Amino acid sequence: MRAETFLRRQDGAVAVEFAFVVPVLLVLLFAGYEGTRIATASMRLNDSAQMMADLVSRQTYVTAAQMSDFCDGIKLAMNPLSTASYRATVASVTHTASGVVVDWQDTKCGSGNAIASAATLAKPYIPSVNDTVIIVQAAYDYRPVVNSVVSPAVTLVRTGYARSRGGTPVSHY
Repeated sequence: MRAETFLRRQDGAVAVEFAFVVPVLLVLLFAGYEGTRIATASMRLNDSAQMMADLVSRQTYVTAAQMSDFCDGIKLAMNPLSTASYRATVASVTHTASGVVVDWQDTKCGSGNAIASAATLAKPYIPSVNDTVIIVQAAYDYRPVVNSVVSPAVTLVRTGYARSRGGTPVSHY
């Protein structure tokens, strides 16, 4: 008799269902949180690359000090994310009579890497001779907040383009 009574009882059913559902809901909650943070980081990185390209393209020349100031200002676009792993490379590319030429590259913003294919990236934006484009390749190492042990850093890379104002190449000193 006791075994039949025990098997018919429903007292612990809710606790068992709760134990099955809570882990799934927690995973969904944290995945949603991290998903929105990485999407935000991606959008802010894209905006920062485009803003840096626009800032540089408005100049007739840029100095190392100006590039440093632009970098500091652009890092503000990444708020509220940490900018410790933010880096950007700025390149000026011109279409000359002899072909597409990389005029200069500046890698001082967070110790960015040189843009290996700057001339190839620029070709669609400078179809005519004497056209100039500023290319900014920004990178950011996104580190998950919730579980950085299971999910390592993800490197996001975005590229911004802006044609030179005034039709002349931007000089770099």
